Amino acid sequence: MPARRQSLRSGALGRVLAVNGLWLRRKPDAYYREAWKTDPALGGGVLLINAIHDFDSLRAICGEIDAVQAMTSSAGRGAEVEDTAAVLVRFASGALGTFLISDDVVAPWCWEMTSQEDPRFAWQPENAYVICGTEGSLAVPTLETWTNSPDGGRDATFIRRRLYHVAAESMELQMRHFVRVIRREEEPLVGVDAALGTLAATLAVTLSAERGTAVALDELLA
Repeated sequence: MPARRQSLRSGALGRVLAVNGLWLRRKPDAYYREAWKTDPALGGGVLLINAIHDFDSLRAICGEIDAVQAMTSSAGRGAEVEDTAAVLVRFASGALGTFLISDDVVAPWCWEMTSQEDPRFAWQPENAYVICGTEGSLAVPTLETWTNSPDGGRDATFIRRRLYHVAAESMELQMRHFVRVIRREEEPLVGVDAALGTLAATLAVTLSAERGTAVALDELLA
């Protein structure tokens, strides 16, 4: 994730205007034999189990989320909790985003299968996020960038590059960082306020789907 943040902070993409996120894969039926995973009161459903981590990533890369508008469905498994969601996102920067989520489709477009960060998942050379700016676009996690040739203009040719990064096991890196935080050797990379913002964004999706209207995160954070 640091490499993705750095590519944006360098200004190479210009002003980010559009963001697309995907979390699409099929979980085996056996995964849902544990009752809490289909109980909304206990944090079940793809939003609080999985998509919350992607909201965290999108906030880390693109900045704070101001509001969301969403629709959810349980048409796949017919459970009490959602298995599919479509979300519109407005970032504090003014950028707009879309986020499509489902844990009952045969597809590889999710962070676990594309990032090479967890050896339990077979790696697929695809992307989970696309971030588009006035000077270029970035695909994540492959770190492919798209920019125009210097002449610009409507018919300018594209320049496609891939930023160098070393894939690592995120769980191991997180645990090492956690130990250093306990020893007071480092400050937490994600503080309480950041975690609260991610939770608010995820809960706002459910609230928006229930109401059928957009929900500002300030309502949940007040």
